Amino acid sequence: MAERLAHLVGVVAFLFLAVTGLSFLFGDASPLGVGACFVHAVAGFVFAVAVIASVFLGASEARPVGWDREWLRRYGGYLGFQGTLPAGKLNAGQKIYFWFIATTGIVLFLTGILMYWHEILPGWHSLIYTLHDLLAIFVLCGVILHFYLSVVVNPGSLGGMIDGSVSVSWARKHHPLWSQETREREKF
Repeated sequence: MAERLAHLVGVVAFLFLAVTGLSFLFGDASPLGVGACFVHAVAGFVFAVAVIASVFLGASEARPVGWDREWLRRYGGYLGFQGTLPAGKLNAGQKIYFWFIATTGIVLFLTGILMYWHEILPGWHSLIYTLHDLLAIFVLCGVILHFYLSVVVNPGSLGGMIDGSVSVSWARKHHPLWSQETREREKF
């Protein structure tokens, strides 16, 4: 439940960040007006808290393990492989995405602070704004891909995020080592 809540809070904060951030492209003509900056700053703080919570809750599941190489060699089965690929609670792609969001989320938060309190590093504004904007574009593309892969390509994933459960057949197909890991952990 805590993982799903952190994910939900992160998603909602991200949506606010994306809308307000994209509105900044219009400059003074932004349809959201001057309040967008305040909303963006608050949503950035909430997003950072959600990312940090997600890291504390999921880092152990997101650490690379030996069988991830097989998953990566077969490109997660997205390019024609028809067999079952090894994956625990998270597959190798989800682990990569987890660390991508954790890293970029923290860097976006830090660059956002430096943008908000620009007097901290005078003379570095151009670099900080460019880094922030480029990372935001990468994250936006990553979120769109994540949504597509989890909702469109792998039906059943969204239900798992909403109610916290997936069917046994779905779990066996997408995360065959998950139940085995859980059983082994419960022995100790």
